[in-house]
Amino acid sequence: MENMLYDLNIIHYLLFQQVLFTVIDLEGSYYLHMTAIFLIGPLERLTGNSSSFTNKKSP
Repeated sequence: MENMLYDLNIIHYLLFQQVLFTVIDLEGSYYLHMTAIFLIGPLERLTGNSSSFTNKKSP
């Protein structure tokens, strides 16, 4: 029974990944990336929090 649940979790994860990458392909990863920057940037300046998303870009 546990093995069956484990397999279902893997299938669910793989389906989610497939849908996610399909959406990225349809919309264009460039626009998705820019939207994330525009949404996250002002929020970080307002709250003063720095997330790993922006820390990766700066050395």
